[in-house]
Parts: sequence; C-alpha cells; structure tokens
Amino acid sequence: MHFASASRINVLVVVSCAMAVAFAIRALGYFDAFLEDGSAVIAFDDAAYHARLVHSAVANFPSVLTSDPMLNHPDGARVPWPPMYDWLLALIAWCMGGSPLTVDRVLSWASPVFGALTVIPIYVGARSLVPHAGACVAIFTYAVLPISVIYSRIGNPDHHAWMALLAATYLALSLVQFRPGNRDLMLNSAVLTAVRITVVFSWSGSLLYLAIGEAALLLAGTCSGSRDTRRHQYWGCGIAAASLTPYLALTPPPLGGWFSASALSLLHLFFLLGIAAVARAVRWLESRGSERDTVTSLYWIIGAMAAVTAVLLAFPAVREGIAPAVKYLSASSGFSGNPEQVPLYTWMREGAELRYPSSTQYYGAFAYLLPLCLLAAVWLLRDKRRSPQAVVLAVWALPLGLLAIAQLRWGNDFAPAAVTCFAVGLTLAIETARRSTPTVLRCAWAVATALALVVITTGALNHSPKLQLARAAYGAQPGTRADLPAVALTRFARRIAGAIPIQPGCEMDPACRPTGIIASPRYGHLLHYAAGRPTPADPFGPQFNLERWDEVIAVMASRDESQVFEASHRLDSRYLMTDRSPARAAERLIVRLQEHDGGARRDIPALGHFRLTTEAQSGALGLQGTHGINPPYKLFEIVAGARLEVAGPPRSRVAASVEIRTPTGRQFVWTTTSVTRRDGIAILRVPYATGHNPAGVTASLYRVATQSGEHTIEVTEAEVQTGATVRFSERNGNASSE
Repeated sequence: MHFASASRINVLVVVSCAMAVAFAIRALGYFDAFLEDGSAVIAFDDAAYHARLVHSAVANFPSVLTSDPMLNHPDGARVPWPPMYDWLLALIAWCMGGSPLTVDRVLSWASPVFGALTVIPIYVGARSLVPHAGACVAIFTYAVLPISVIYSRIGNPDHHAWMALLAATYLALSLVQFRPGNRDLMLNSAVLTAVRITVVFSWSGSLLYLAIGEAALLLAGTCSGSRDTRRHQYWGCGIAAASLTPYLALTPPPLGGWFSASALSLLHLFFLLGIAAVARAVRWLESRGSERDTVTSLYWIIGAMAAVTAVLLAFPAVREGIAPAVKYLSASSGFSGNPEQVPLYTWMREGAELRYPSSTQYYGAFAYLLPLCLLAAVWLLRDKRRSPQAVVLAVWALPLGLLAIAQLRWGNDFAPAAVTCFAVGLTLAIETARRSTPTVLRCAWAVATALALVVITTGALNHSPKLQLARAAYGAQPGTRADLPAVALTRFARRIAGAIPIQPGCEMDPACRPTGIIASPRYGHLLHYAAGRPTPADPFGPQFNLERWDEVIAVMASRDESQVFEASHRLDSRYLMTDRSPARAAERLIVRLQEHDGGARRDIPALGHFRLTTEAQSGALGLQGTHGINPPYKLFEIVAGARLEVAGPPRSRVAASVEIRTPTGRQFVWTTTSVTRRDGIAILRVPYATGHNPAGVTASLYRVATQSGEHTIEVTEAEVQTGATVRFSERNGNASSE
C-alpha cells in the first residue's frame, strides 16, 4: 500500500484545524450553557450526577464520594461508577481554584475538550494504515459526526466523550503496535498499559472495551508472529490487575455483587489475569514449536480463552453478575421510551420507536455507508503485510458497529473505529483502481473525493440549526432563552433547593437529611445535583431496589390520591414533582396536578393532600417539546390537609376556594366541593395554610360557599400538617379546630 509523505508542520496544521472544528461545533450551545450568575446548565441525565460527584470531590479533595444518601432514598446506596473520571475533573477544577463556578466551567467544557482531543489518536491510528489524505478524511469526518457531537456537546459532562477518547487511544495504540517497522514497542506497550488501567477505573462497562481490545491484540499477535507482543500483553494485563487489587480490597462490595459486570468488581480482576494467563500460555506453546503455525496458534488462543471462560462461568455468582450486562447489551433491560435503545435505521424500528429522528440525523450521509465501513475492515485482511492491523481494526469495528446499528447508544463508542474504516475503504478503493487503467484510477479518485465531501458536508449541515440559535443568542444575556428545556429545568431545580431549605452539610447526615422527592426517575440525577434533594428512584434504574422502583413507577401512573399519599410515607418522600406530557391519560393524578393544580373540575374531585410548593416559569418549553400556558414543571408538598367541617342543609352543595399566588407570580384559584350528608355535615380537605409560606406561596382566606351565602375562614399551618378538623357553622359564622 502506498503512503504519501506529509511534513510535520502540515500534519500539525491539519490536525489542529480538525480539533478546532470539533471543538467549535461542540461549543455551539455556549450562549445557553450558563445562567446569569455563571452557574452551568447541565444535562439532566447521567451528566448531572457526574456534576454532583465532581462538586463533592472538589469540596472534599482528594476524597471522592463512594456512598451517596441521595440515591435510593431513604436508604442511600453506593455510587456504582468507578471514581477516576470524576476525580480527574475534580483535580482540574481544584487546581484552577475550586470555586463552585470554576467547577461548573470545567464540567461544561470537559466534553468539548475531550471531543477535540479525540482527533489526535484517530489521526495516529488511521495514519498507520492509510496515507495522510485518508487520515485527514477520518479526523474531519469525526469532527462533524453528529452522533459524536451529541455525546460531547457543551454542558454534557457525562463520561461518553472521555470514553470515546480512551477508545480511540486504545485502538490507535493497538494499530501502531503492529505497524511494520515499529521501533517503539516498549513505549507503546507502556502507554497501552496506562490506557487499560484508565479504562478500568473510568467506566463501569469497561469489560466491553477490555474484551474487544485484548481479543484484538491476541489475534493480531498470532498474525504478526511476534512473541514480544505476547510478552507485552501479559505484562500489561498483569500490571493492570495489580493496580486494581488494592482498590477492590479497600472498598465495600460493588453494586451487583463481587462479580458484577456492570460495576468495578473481581470479574474485571479475573478477566485481566485470565488474558495475561492466555497470552503467557500461548507464547510458551508457540516457543515449543519449531515452525510458526497461525492456524494452530488460533486454536490455542480460542481453546485457552474458552477454558478461562468456562472456569469463570462455573461459579453461579459470575453468571448472576454477567446477566444484567447481557440484558443491557441486548436492549432488554426493561426501560421503555429510552431513545438510546432505539435501532439506528427506521426499517428496524416499530411502534413508538418510529417517532425518533432518522439515521441521517445522527450520522448524516455516513449512515448509509456504515455497513460498507464494516466490510472495509475485512477487505483490509487481504493485505498480508497489514493483516495484524487489519485484525485489530476488524475486531474493534465489527462488534461496536453491530451494536451501534442495533442501539443508538453505541454510536459514540463506534465513531473512532467507524471513521478509520471509512478512510481505509476509500484508500483501498483507490489502491485497487491503481492496478487498472488511468481512467479508472481518476474515476476512483473522483468518487472517493465526492464521498468524503458528502459525508463531511452532510455531517456539518446537521449542526446548522444550532448555529442559527447561537447567532440569535449572540449579545443576549446568558441563560435567558425561554424556549430551551434545559434552562427551564435547571432553574426549576434551583428553585426547589430554595423552597425546601436544609442546614448546610445536613444532606450527608442520615439523621437530618432532607425528605425525598417522588419524581419520574429521569429527573433523579438533576434533583440530586441542582436541587440537592434525594429521590427514591433515578436513572440508575431498579438495580438498587426493585420494589422501591416499582412503587415510584406506580405512583407516577396512579389515579388514586390515597394510594399516592400512603406511598409517600413508605418512601419517606413528602414532595411530588410533575411535568408536562401530552401522552399521559388525563385521569392520572400527576396530570391533574400539573394541568389543574389539583383543584376540582366538573365531576372530578379536588386533591386535598397536595399543595404547590414551587414551579418553573410559565410558558417555558418542557422536555417533551410542548409549550403551554402553565409551567412545564411543578413541585407539590404532600400534606395531611386540614378537614373543613361545614354545616348546612342535608344534600346541599358546599365549596371552598382559596386564591393562590405562586413564587413565579402566577395566580390561580384552588377549589374543592362536596355535598352535605343527611346529618347536614360536609367534609372538605384543604392543603393550603392561610398567609405567606417560606417557599414563596401566598394563600388568601378560604371562601366557603353554601346555600345561604359565602363566608371566609382562616386555616393554619399546624392544622394542614396534622390533618386537624376545622369546624365551621354557617349559622354563627365562626370556626373551631381540634
């Protein structure tokens, strides 16, 4: 294969330009990534929990949070993620001063920086296979690839951008390891060992990368015939295992047990030791043979890996630990409506999955070439001189590519291998045409150039709406865009923190920690981070407590006020968060609260156990993409509710109403109605106390309407909290409570 030469200055300029493009595209949301006070608008899912861990690590540096009372309220739970990624961000923020605003800036800019840095290993890996021009195609394709930008945009400090950087580095070092004439094998192996350790301590799903990366090295080593690569591999895996041992010895059992595949556990340790043993055994067997036999070596590798796997699977604890990871990979984990689990292509989707964007929204025109990119890795195997590198690329590309087609979530992990395969495919097409006539060669160059331009251009055009928003926001105050869901949601979470005050530091003390908030699990991490309040369920799913998870889901779907009231006591959660979603049934309790504040309407009774505590700004855009007059998010306190006992003629209608002014300035009238019994008594349960409460809600005197007229009555906070009975007689117009 012919390699064109490129000067170091040329390489530096081109790579720098690709990094600048990658960073600029990922930073297009800058004008809405921060609020007026400089605090960050963080993505509401796992990114928000990373933000919580980083803030905690900076405040207690160099310690990191390993057990969090905010999770699995009221019991708390161990943090299921390895600590390195969050500790790295905390170290950077701590070195920069460590103030909360500094931490927020580091969190917001981390992913765009990691996304830009990923360009470097992609170039190195691609350049070991293709000429400079092909490597340039790879890095510029990655720079604008929408699926990568989604996971590494500003304000999204999730681990995905960091893991893509590590995956690209892992792949690049593996490719360089088998580059013909490589004289830096020792240095390359040392850096590869450091990458192994970093991968293990950065992501709970690191077994996927380890399995792919180490299998690629084992198989490529067989094709290369180099025993040194075997030696470096078993030493590297052994050192990685040794670094993991003290951590496992000093920490409590991980979530899912000691052999969990979805948390850092003994399974990772045994896997590394198993790979080291296989590499050592194969090297010894190869040294015993007089002639090298690739097929025999492959049999040895397969047999040794099968033996190690069989030994591990013989233990029930190992099988139980692997089962959740298998379900995760097969999209059978039980989470409905998760866009990350949707197949890439529309023809593979069904039902509600069809409403998600098409594949071109995630890859541009590159979506149509992904299957061909997988074939390019196989096509490279024909080049015997490059067969070890071809094996490495194929082992990385095929499993990740198939996963990316089956589930959108794996597109970010596949991206470095995908763009490398794209560059390889274009180069191989040109090299094949070189053996034909000059006309065919020119046509091949034209087609390859056109494909590269189409892929890069369509990828870049996917970001034009963000560019227009950035232009529109230029010169405006930061964080003032009312049509951005993330801004409204972040402001709402901050209002919760002010509406439910707690003593400083009390959130980490089980004796005085705040009451929990029942909310859709998707908002759990944001409430932990921005509101500083615990939740009984969160995006980590049912892995902490399946029964508690099911009860939260039941609450969100319930139509029975008494059921929710009783569940709130079992969950030790006095607050309920609602959001706007047009897909829910109108009879659901959370819909009645969200749309009508729990007041009576037509033949539907009022909800007397729920009173508004705070809410998002009216007219803001919710996560479901819907506008409305009412706020997209509300928080209600669950109270006993005072019992108004109103006397009147039997079978007569009575009503009580109160005027409410919310912290955002919105005003509404909450009303409840009833009918007197045969004894002339009606019971009205009311949740609001007269006057102004600390959360900023103001309630007027209650107006009690009966057949004889309208009267006013005051209800105290104590009566609302204890569920006291307030007797009111229309005959004398006075009230008493007990």
